[in-house]
Amino acid sequence: MRSHDAVAVEPFTRLSRMPSYAVERHEPDPRGWTVVNGLGKKVGEVRDLIVDTNRMTARYLDVELDTKLFDWRGDDPHILVPVERAHIDGKHLVVQDISETWVADMRAQRTAHVHEFWDRWWTRERRRATVETPITVEVRP
Repeated sequence: MRSHDAVAVEPFTRLSRMPSYAVERHEPDPRGWTVVNGLGKKVGEVRDLIVDTNRMTARYLDVELDTKLFDWRGDDPHILVPVERAHIDGKHLVVQDISETWVADMRAQRTAHVHEFWDRWWTRERRRATVETPITVEVRP
């Protein structure tokens, strides 16, 4: 953790969690802006900026995708878009790639990576307490 003006911050932090900081006056603040895809279709809204606190620049846009447009079935509709993958067009941002197919592929990959993370986390070193016998699960009668 680093500290800016005595405020401890992580290497990547949401701007909304950094109350002493704001987007510079000469820079546009895209929070609340509509996000459209390459076809001009509204796909979501920018909710926050993820700041690289080593450089003090926004690295990602936290975009909440439209849950009516995309089938989320209880999943988190937020995605992180690298700032350089979006461009300003009036008062909205264009992210070319976002489509129903793209979202479905992204969700599948995100789910797979979550499981891979947890598998790596728990197998990175043998923990002191291990279960020697697997736990069997059966269908209730």
